[in-house]
Amino acid sequence: MSQINFVRFIFAAGFLFWTFVIIAAFLISGHYMYKNKLELARSVAGIAIQKDVQYRHLFASLDRVYVPRQPGIEPNPFLDSAQKKIIANGRELVQLNPAYMVRLLHEREGKDRDGVRGSLVSLDPLNPKNSPDKWQKKALRAFDAGEDSAFTVQKVGDTRYLRLIKALPVKKECLNCHARQGYKVGDIRGGISVTMPMSPYDKALQKDRLILFLSLGLVWMTGATGLVILGHQLIRRVRERDVFAADLQYLSFHDSLTGLYNRFAFDHEMERLQKGRHESIAVIVCDVDGLKKVNDELGHARGDRLIKDAAENIAAPLRKGDMLARIGGDEFAILLPEIGEEQCRDLVARIRAAIERFNSEDPDVHLSISLGYYVWVQGEEKDLNAVFKEADDRMFRDKAAKRSSRI
Repeated sequence: MSQINFVRFIFAAGFLFWTFVIIAAFLISGHYMYKNKLELARSVAGIAIQKDVQYRHLFASLDRVYVPRQPGIEPNPFLDSAQKKIIANGRELVQLNPAYMVRLLHEREGKDRDGVRGSLVSLDPLNPKNSPDKWQKKALRAFDAGEDSAFTVQKVGDTRYLRLIKALPVKKECLNCHARQGYKVGDIRGGISVTMPMSPYDKALQKDRLILFLSLGLVWMTGATGLVILGHQLIRRVRERDVFAADLQYLSFHDSLTGLYNRFAFDHEMERLQKGRHESIAVIVCDVDGLKKVNDELGHARGDRLIKDAAENIAAPLRKGDMLARIGGDEFAILLPEIGEEQCRDLVARIRAAIERFNSEDPDVHLSISLGYYVWVQGEEKDLNAVFKEADDRMFRDKAAKRSSRI
């Protein structure tokens, strides 16, 4: 895996991890928000039950309560009292027991209690209306096992309701009505149950979750943007470093002026060829004549141009697999694997012909190159360093012959 791909992988993993952290934060925070809203609703229901219990104990502490008989207030058929109805000052009065008064209170408060409904339930009710439903019956049985409350959230239609029930222990004043059922002080005669809609709390929870979503979304976007910017900057720097490393590697094997291989690359290739199995390997050594004079008289810029011209004309006839290197200021060397004596001689002739064509175009500086070559064949004891030296010696003999001919 390349370093750029590795960096991309790391930042993609970081991006996914950051997204996972934000999602986890949203889910965990949302869960605790729900728990808090549920606990709040449960507290409100508990307050309603506590108020209901206080009403019952207050009414039960009164000896007898009578009110004028009127529509909606009739004698309680479940009240065991010989004085459920009395006549006072010519008016008929009705006795109200605690449970009846609380029921009347709930009926009058019902319109103002935001859907909160309370009721007394018992496994052995005096009034059949106080019989428990399936969930209440299960809770009442749990009270016999030592539990003191139970709650649940149930959905009826499209509305969710919280239901809370608390045990109602018998107090002394309760025996006025329930002694005949065999209860004693401290017994659990039933429970106070409250049912309240969760819609106000659900709406508040939705609002809180929306605010949380937007807040965490902003945090996620900020972090993700930072990761993307940091990732792009790091990838850019890795690319710049790769380009620099590639340039450095190129320069370590190539000549900066001509773009040809340098002496280091040439020696490395000779070593590689030496270890290989080849039928023959040829080495050609070329030297540009008169480079020092051109540099001294025309300047190094023109001398550099002459070196480039020499490189282009030497490279023109070479095969694709041949290696041309600039191994010195004015010296070139060619490695040619799998080439015979006759082929090498023909290649040298074509190099000379390319130079003659170049000179025929009347350049401002005449290009002259001295050449020497040697072909090593399998079985010969010479190594490639000796082959190179022999080619180099022949190049110098060619150069000396040119000097002699000009005398």
